[in-house]
Amino acid sequence: MARKFNSGWCLAAGLMALPAAALAQTDAAGPNDAARDGGAASAAAPVDGPPRHPAITIDSALLIDAFTTVSPHEHADGVAARGSVSATVDGARFGVAWLSANATLAASWGMGITGSLGDLQGVSSIAAPRMIRPVNAWLQWTAGHFAVKAGIIDTNADFDEQNTGAIFLNASHGMGAELAAAGMTGSGQAPYSALGVIGFVSDDKAGIKLRVGAFGGTTGDPDRPARLIWRAGGDAGHIVMAEIDRQKPGFRVALGGWRHTATLPRADGTGTAAGATGLFVLGEKQLAGAIASDDSAKAGAFRLDGWVRYGRAFTASATIDSYLGGGVVAHAPFHRLPDDLIGIALARAGVARGIDPVLHAETVVEASWQHPLFTHLLIQPDL
Repeated sequence: MARKFNSGWCLAAGLMALPAAALAQTDAAGPNDAARDGGAASAAAPVDGPPRHPAITIDSALLIDAFTTVSPHEHADGVAARGSVSATVDGARFGVAWLSANATLAASWGMGITGSLGDLQGVSSIAAPRMIRPVNAWLQWTAGHFAVKAGIIDTNADFDEQNTGAIFLNASHGMGAELAAAGMTGSGQAPYSALGVIGFVSDDKAGIKLRVGAFGGTTGDPDRPARLIWRAGGDAGHIVMAEIDRQKPGFRVALGGWRHTATLPRADGTGTAAGATGLFVLGEKQLAGAIASDDSAKAGAFRLDGWVRYGRAFTASATIDSYLGGGVVAHAPFHRLPDDLIGIALARAGVARGIDPVLHAETVVEASWQHPLFTHLLIQPDL
């Protein structure tokens, strides 16, 4: 039975140490961490051709979230942290332009206050038991409009990802809550990244991209988080995802679907269910300011981006069967703070019928302000 999370305030402070510039373009970090690492992107800002990187780029980051609550009902304090190091290989620099690769190792320690108050969605996207796991270890082959990626993959780097809400701490602003909770250890999102393969077909001129992925259904052991295990087929099943999106300057819309074929425990505790299926749609739009990809856009100029996402899960194994989220983020909100980001977001997770007679949904409103304190250090008060 889901626990009721009474209304109250949660105060958080994020600290991000960045020894090197974050590589948001290379999937070195999950999308929900890209902007928190200082790599916020436009709502729909395609670049002219791939960015040029050194032959081998080493990147590292340290994220620390500290929380306390102000509530007449319950009180909790906690810290969640994650450190990561990654290596990205640009095959073109070695004469094999069709090849790229990434390896990312992450160490997690601390759940913060996630779960301690009965919250369903997770207060922090980096909250995890103490462990060290590979987030990415993949090779990608690219030829014209086609590409194939295979290995250990953070599925949220390619599916159900969006840039606008990436600065927020709430886990649902990365992968939607109904999809993130589909399996025993999620749907292949970090830190329990999945072993599998993704195929891509894209038309850059039309701004259309299609991707289809198949992954092993077991991406970790919930009873032994530090254990490295990947299984597919049989009771483990498979995770299959597909998404198509259309993007143009200042706008992006995506439609996706997924299927988890494993035999999963029913959310009401009465037995098992044969897999889970779901659909989601999301849109991002630049609401004000010069289009980020426009030559007239100035560095440090004001810009306002917004996004909205809706998803449904169709299975008796789901505690969360629907999710609605969205918000707005202002870039350079003040003239003297050209590198700051300020945003407000809403995340509403619907509880499936028959799970709890009282709790029908959990709604979280979050306000956040990201400020670069030094060149490689960001602070982020969050409410």
